[in-house]
Order: sequence, then C-alpha cells, then structure tokens
Amino acid sequence: LKFCPTAPGSRGARVRESARVQGAQRRTRSCRASRARGGGGGMAGHAEKKQAKKAETANVYFLYAIFGVNALYILWRVLWHWSSFGKWSMVGFLLFSAVSYFTYSAIKNSLDLGMDYELYQDLYIINITTQFLATFSNYGWLLYLVVPGYGGGEIFKM
Repeated sequence: LKFCPTAPGSRGARVRESARVQGAQRRTRSCRASRARGGGGGMAGHAEKKQAKKAETANVYFLYAIFGVNALYILWRVLWHWSSFGKWSMVGFLLFSAVSYFTYSAIKNSLDLGMDYELYQDLYIINITTQFLATFSNYGWLLYLVVPGYGGGEIFKM
C-alpha cells in the first residue's frame, strides 16, 4: 500500500486504516492457530520451553537426592544398625520425610511458575544434609539448629 498524504477521514486514510486492521487480524489469527497447534507464539514460547526444561531437570536432581539419602538412611540406620534405631529415630525419619516432601513440592511449584525458590532450597539442603549426618551419628541432628538460628537472626534484623 502506497503512502498517500491525505487528510484523515478521506478515502486514502480509510484504505490505509482498513489494511492495518486486516493485517492485525491476520497476525492474531495466525498466533491463535499456532497456540492451538501447541506452538508458543514467538519468543515467549521459547522462554517458556526453556523454563519448563530447566524445571524438569532441576526436579529430577532434587528427587534423586531425596531417594539417595533415604536409601542410604534405610540401608545403614534401619537395616544394618537396627539396634540403634529406636522410637525417636523413627519419629526423626518421619520428620525427614515430611520436610523433604514439603520442600520438594514447594521447589517444584516455584520452578514451574518461574519464581524464586531460594529459601525452600536452603531448608531442603539443610534437611538432606542433616539426614545424611544423622545416618551415621545422632550428633548429625545438631545441624537442624541452623534453622531456628537463622529465623532468630532475621527477627533481630528487623
């Protein structure tokens, strides 16, 4: 369409406006069709795919860490050293499992939404490390004191 310097409201201006609207409608239909086929819609689709891939990869690593430490804990503490696995060790294992489930779910949801998960990850790492250390010695539980220590430090900063 040639540029026609005509006054607004004249036939040339209406033709240009009509062509602009039709082009926008075509692009909108094209984007809708692309999304219906599963395409993203330009660069945003690529970013969403990258984010989903990153989330999937990270979720697998977090899950493998939970399985690995739990397997070690069960093999070493429960099966091999059954005599030292008392009532409080059972309660502790339930605590480890509950905290692992909570932090993993929170991290997974944060990754899926593209949000920050730093605090959940810190708690996750402390939990997994404490479980690893508590596998070999009851003194490993002392690492959990970092959590209230951090919370107290944050309260005093206010």
